[in-house]
Amino acid sequence: MKDNLNKAFCINLKGHDEKQLYAISEVYNIGFEFLKDLKTKYERIWVVKETESDGVYNNVIATMCRDKSGSIYYRYPNSNYDIKDIKKVVQSVKPIKVPKLPTHLKSKIYPKEVRNLDLDSILDKISISGMESLTQKELKFLEKASNNM
Repeated sequence: MKDNLNKAFCINLKGHDEKQLYAISEVYNIGFEFLKDLKTKYERIWVVKETESDGVYNNVIATMCRDKSGSIYYRYPNSNYDIKDIKKVVQSVKPIKVPKLPTHLKSKIYPKEVRNLDLDSILDKISISGMESLTQKELKFLEKASNNM
């Protein structure tokens, strides 16, 4: 059981928007709605993949939240592990970076073309789908915007 803690990963929920959470949910096989719900309660979560006879599960082993004064609180909802071992994981495992969304899922997040040609929408599309996803119209808009700066 302790070996699973070596594979733990941390998700900084507050640091990601819905598109980024979607990418995390698809790549790490964690329910998107589950992540959105956790984001309303916690700033960070630590997760371990566990293999059971009937499949692979993601198990939240620790959560972090702040109260209104900014004080940090950790919770350890899983009793399958020794609390000391979980605390070591919380101290040592840094948050994951947003993974690139697999190509076949990109269209679920962004249509082929951004409806409103504005800099924020285009930059969001680039952060999720990459430069190669931009249309000629979007590239021209981006070039014009960069020349105006």
